[in-house]
Amino acid sequence: MIRTDNEDPNINNVEPGGNATRDREDRFRRIFDLAPVRMALTAPDGAFIEINRALARMLGYSRAELTARNYKEFNHPEDMGITTAQILKLVSGEKSVAYFEKRYRDRKVVGNIVGRAENCR
Repeated sequence: MIRTDNEDPNINNVEPGGNATRDREDRFRRIFDLAPVRMALTAPDGAFIEINRALARMLGYSRAELTARNYKEFNHPEDMGITTAQILKLVSGEKSVAYFEKRYRDRKVVGNIVGRAENCR
């Protein structure tokens, strides 16, 4: 997922005291962290902001290691064009969701390609 600057971070009404907001954040965190689906929140420049356990496991790195890296390091070189094009469409507002196939390189074997579907928003 990619968050663009034109998204309203306060999309839901915040109740006084913030309990509803905190509950939503906790629920999101549990779903994100424990999901079997590989997920990451990235900045438009490719920096990892958050990585869930499933993606870290697939790539063979800890989440702490990955937050110091850029997702582009793990892209198959042949996939960079479509990835960059889709991200530019998301950031510009031309698209709100992009679906495409993507291959990743993991840590265990240099050049090992792991194919995965991508859903960016």
